[in-house]
Amino acid sequence: MKMLVLIRNNLKIDKRIRNNVSALAEHMDSIHVLARPVPDDTFHLNHPNVTHSFFKYRATESDLCNKIKRFAEERKLFAQLARAFPLIRTTDYYDAAAIAQSKRYLDILMRSERWHEIRSRKSEPMEDHIAVSYPLAFYDTSMQWALEAEAIEADIVYCSGLDTLLCGVVHKQKYGSRLIYDARDIFCDLAAYVFPQYYSNVLALFEQQFIKYADLVITTSDGHASWMKKHFGCRCPILTIHNCVSADLDAIKPKTYAGGPIKLYFHGLSDAPKKIDVMVKAISRVPGIELVLRCVASENLLAVKKLVNDLGVSHKVHFLDLVTPEEVAFYANRDGDLGIHIWETENCVNTLRALTNKFIEYLSAGLPVITSPLIEQANIVNRYDCGYILKDNSVDNLVDVLESILAQGHQELAVKSENALAAAKQYFDWHHYKEVLVQAVLNNKHVINRLSLRKLPKESRKKCKKWEREDKKAYNLYRKALRAYEKSTQPEAGRLGLGRPRSPETNIRSRLFGKLAAWRKR
Repeated sequence: MKMLVLIRNNLKIDKRIRNNVSALAEHMDSIHVLARPVPDDTFHLNHPNVTHSFFKYRATESDLCNKIKRFAEERKLFAQLARAFPLIRTTDYYDAAAIAQSKRYLDILMRSERWHEIRSRKSEPMEDHIAVSYPLAFYDTSMQWALEAEAIEADIVYCSGLDTLLCGVVHKQKYGSRLIYDARDIFCDLAAYVFPQYYSNVLALFEQQFIKYADLVITTSDGHASWMKKHFGCRCPILTIHNCVSADLDAIKPKTYAGGPIKLYFHGLSDAPKKIDVMVKAISRVPGIELVLRCVASENLLAVKKLVNDLGVSHKVHFLDLVTPEEVAFYANRDGDLGIHIWETENCVNTLRALTNKFIEYLSAGLPVITSPLIEQANIVNRYDCGYILKDNSVDNLVDVLESILAQGHQELAVKSENALAAAKQYFDWHHYKEVLVQAVLNNKHVINRLSLRKLPKESRKKCKKWEREDKKAYNLYRKALRAYEKSTQPEAGRLGLGRPRSPETNIRSRLFGKLAAWRKR
């Protein structure tokens, strides 16, 4: 059995897909990975059954609109692509009137209650002609990638991330392959202020249109799975495979806390949303707490170092070198006593329902966790008593939590450390999920039926039916708006219409058949 894997990087920084490909390679005749050379052009996996090639995106300089149209029409996908991004109906993607009209179409298509959270997200303000460049680049990349994937025959196509989904759909149409979609994130609202609202709307409608082609959807948390099932109307099974660490959890021991200051531990990216400045300000006010940072260099980290010097807490903040993903849990257990993950949760669908890598890595290292009130993470902390939940991301709230930890003493932390390891072994043991992944990809119905999300609760199903009715009304309004614009617009102004206007005979015939259908219903 042959398998094609599509991934947006070269596996150097993506331990999830590296683990998945390594596990699946043992059960496949061959796997070919079509990757992007990010961050470099070295492929970071050696296995006799795995080959690779790199897709290098080159921005289309001219005639992009016609190339996308031709590509979509040849594969009978134009209607779905245009419903998500109405601007591709026009002949000039940067015509101001066409962009304004496409925004009105998107407003119509997104008016259902289904998209309330996406409409109300915190988005980056941006001029229209710049906002349009985001979905244009997304469509251009997906089209070029799909053309390369289409040339590689395989029985199974594994798509990692939304930007590979169209490639999988095109491959399935040509070869009849089994399409596995590893969604990873709710990409249309990845994080607050990351995308302009126009782009988020396009991505939401795009994923709703094309997820229906998947035979199996894989997510990283149960919260993501249920949200996608409801909002994208996904009819295939959805399976949760957490981002597990590669370490042997039996080799990691609970913390003993022999005495001395408690080391608050943070690792990973150091950009502003991680709130490292909040951590520094909090530990400056709490004696007996030190901060250990193992972070990727950034401008924000330089600002943090300056803040450390300004507050005079250099003796309480320790900056450590980065380690490999395989060593993360071991070094976190050695260098930290208490993990921390602060993240902006307001109006962000993806983050609010996520199980973040940091949270999983801290538990796997036997560290109790201080976490923002993310739904999935808070549920695990409450269920296993393995940490503390912040009410908000303020310095005062974090100070209160740290002071309560000191008041409870080291014995309480030791108990929570044991609970953290127990939670990690229950939820995030890769040796368990490895077998689940293999059986699901090989279409083992017993495993899929037992472990995947197939049906929503009754109330959720009722809500979904209501949303479907709202979607139909919105789509009918959208088509009426297209026809009205078709009639009122001159060809040279950039057309976003449905295509050829129907002849008078066709219109008369349609009205007659419509009356006949109405009479039969009575």
